[in-house]
Amino acid sequence: MKPFSLENAYYFTNVLIPKYVAFAKAQKILIFRGEAQRFIDRQTELYNAGRSWTLRSDHLVCCAEDYEMLMRGDDGKLRWVQDENHPDWEKLGAYWESLDPGCYWGGRWDSKDVAHVGFDPREDD
Repeated sequence: MKPFSLENAYYFTNVLIPKYVAFAKAQKILIFRGEAQRFIDRQTELYNAGRSWTLRSDHLVCCAEDYEMLMRGDDGKLRWVQDENHPDWEKLGAYWESLDPGCYWGGRWDSKDVAHVGFDPREDD
């Protein structure tokens, strides 16, 4: 995990995320933000519960968010998309990764986390 950087947090939150949300809307994919910034106590709770594999999450430095996907049922009510292999996840993930070389998508991990988008700048200095 990189140290907190106001520049990275601003770029992630105010440049990258709005593009991601706009793309989803243009594709008529219903998403909403689940978890964004976390404090270490929440990260520790998730780690201890086996819901996170690290205590060094990019959520801690404002460079990761989780977005949930919804669909409308035949009755018009919103429902969670439970299928991590739903094709819209791949569409969203591929778009996210195309925004910047530092963008990564949790759907590529061995232990898939399709809702997770993050930014880890590739700083050479």
